[in-house]
Amino acid sequence: MIEIGCYDDAVLDLSIPDDGQQYFCINGTKTHFRVIEFASKDGANRVKVSVKLIRLLEHMRVLTGLPIHINSGYRTLEHNTKVGGSPKSQHLTGKAADVVIGAGNNVGHALKAAILAESLGATGIGLYNTFTHIDVRDNKSFWDNTGKGLLQNGSFHY
Repeated sequence: MIEIGCYDDAVLDLSIPDDGQQYFCINGTKTHFRVIEFASKDGANRVKVSVKLIRLLEHMRVLTGLPIHINSGYRTLEHNTKVGGSPKSQHLTGKAADVVIGAGNNVGHALKAAILAESLGATGIGLYNTFTHIDVRDNKSFWDNTGKGLLQNGSFHY
């Protein structure tokens, strides 16, 4: 296990071959997340992941009691370009994850995840029809890519 309880805003740089199957641990308690879940989908041997992001996602997991599937965590520059990611994507720094909570890959479930993430202090939230982008950037940035007008006055609403 990789203990992260003693870190605050650190971004960890880990080896997939050495650390990939290990779980993160907060003050001696195993989280629900393994290093490999945050790895770039292009097979890179290293992964960057923010301690703050892991803590936020673990808090969401405990509160909902549902598994959180990470569609995309850290991205190498090459993979980010391939998938059409922003040149300033938080995925490049290990501070972002695109997630689905439970078995719900529809806009209703994505909206619930966005509202929960906002209540827990996520600073970057993007709402999509089948997933939620969550990040821990320095400045607040929320967006709604569903076309349904679910972001009103800077917050997500039903």
